[in-house]
Amino acid sequence: MFQVIFFKTTDSNRTNQLLLKCFLSWLLQLQWKQDVEEAIKIINQAIDVDNKCEYAYEVLGTLEVQRSNMQKAMDLFQKAIHLSRTESEMAHLYSLLDAAHAQLKVAKNLGITLPGPMGMGMP
Repeated sequence: MFQVIFFKTTDSNRTNQLLLKCFLSWLLQLQWKQDVEEAIKIINQAIDVDNKCEYAYEVLGTLEVQRSNMQKAMDLFQKAIHLSRTESEMAHLYSLLDAAHAQLKVAKNLGITLPGPMGMGMP
């Protein structure tokens, strides 16, 4: 088991290095242990270090889509959109937002329940 420790810094290069370590740790937790809750905890620690990291919100939103929490995912994608720095980032984030919205709308229109988390180490 490993632990990720974060601290705030005004050095943007150092912050980027810390966030990279965070995402590598998140990936290990998710892929190796299939521990979604721990991955989410680690990403939230990254947001505590840099709450302007749009990628952290994008990853959390993607995890929430996989957990069928569409409204929460859409909220996270909106946060990421507001923090995006390029047109291509914004276009990508809008496509994720629109996809989550479409899934939610189709499920409501058809009166179906979205499937629960699959393949994520959750019941």
